[in-house]
Amino acid sequence: MNRPGALPPGTRIADLQLDRCLGASPLGFEYLARSTGSGSPCRLAEYMPERLTERRGAVVAVRPGAAAAFEAGRRAFQLDADRFSLPRHESLAVARRLLVENGTTYVQLPWHEGQTLADEIGRYCAPVEPADVRAWLRAVGGALGQLHRGGVVHGGVSPARIVRLRDGTVRLGLPDSARWPLSAWMPEVIDFDDPSLAPEQLLESAQRAQAVGPWTDVYGLATIAHLAIASRLPPAARHRDACLARPSLLNFANTRWEMAMLLAIDRALSPDPGSRPRSMDDFLSAMGLMERRARPRAPGESLLGHVLDRPTVTAPAATPAAGPAPATIAAAPEPTIETLSGPAIPPGPAPTPPAEPRRNSGWWQLLIVLLFALLAAVAIGAAVRHPAGGQTSTGQRPSETPMSVAARSNG
Repeated sequence: MNRPGALPPGTRIADLQLDRCLGASPLGFEYLARSTGSGSPCRLAEYMPERLTERRGAVVAVRPGAAAAFEAGRRAFQLDADRFSLPRHESLAVARRLLVENGTTYVQLPWHEGQTLADEIGRYCAPVEPADVRAWLRAVGGALGQLHRGGVVHGGVSPARIVRLRDGTVRLGLPDSARWPLSAWMPEVIDFDDPSLAPEQLLESAQRAQAVGPWTDVYGLATIAHLAIASRLPPAARHRDACLARPSLLNFANTRWEMAMLLAIDRALSPDPGSRPRSMDDFLSAMGLMERRARPRAPGESLLGHVLDRPTVTAPAATPAAGPAPATIAAAPEPTIETLSGPAIPPGPAPTPPAEPRRNSGWWQLLIVLLFALLAAVAIGAAVRHPAGGQTSTGQRPSETPMSVAARSNG
């Protein structure tokens, strides 16, 4: 992209010296820089929104009235650097440092020699080997799966953000999350015709936050697979009719591409998020790029033990002459949610219940007799203490007030 305002070569940012500008976008610039000490190269991303700032020497000055928008985008820019500062996976770019200089923020990234898949496949239409495509999908999908298990959704998976290195491996870059909060002031930062954007990413900000999930990254990775197989990207999600009319990848089923893999990619490109694989592991398993693994059980957990640990029961070769086998043994039902709600009964004859001890009811009768005797004794004692005339033992009627009480009440 042609955009004036980039820093000239030789500019110093902390202990880095800029070599040249690698690219520009409405969000800022990217440079090739070198350490002034070791001379090792790195990439340096500068946050400088085009419509919100202007260059004054090396300083980034915020235009009047744009401070709130500038800070909202800068927080998202810094959040990307924070989320990707740990080496989670070899196929994910790592943010080395966050530098605050010249009134803005810079992110230092490793330098990798290579070109993006968008250039290699989309622009130059280079032939792609199926083995390479499977390796890319397995590597990037595994990296995204680790992100998802950590509660992070990338949200920017596209051929333009995946660099193929000289050794054939791939690296997925940062997602440029600053474009989403800036889109309220700068709509041009979102390319709504980008085929890698999932339909739920085109919603309003409040709805988008609730709708985006691992299935969003599944959609982005499926667009890369579509590009590698069909040599073109699928239609943009904003054109729903074109998405629904998209030719199925099953037209490419041959000895190079398995039908199961093509069906999984078609499903992952569904405009409906509920129709896609819900996790990256499910997507990779459906494409045959990953073995489906059972969920590890927590210590002491036994609810699914009868399902996960039960050996496979094969049907007998012949039915015994004594009689047909019970239906519950011949055709065991597939485990469902209902069957997981309680302990399963293992196949086989039911054990003989232990003999119930005989209850002796004589002591119950004795207890009842004693209870009645106690109640009768209480009633007789009450009658002796309170004669039938209604007077107490002192001859005082219940309606009379004792003198001592009357004296106290009169003062």
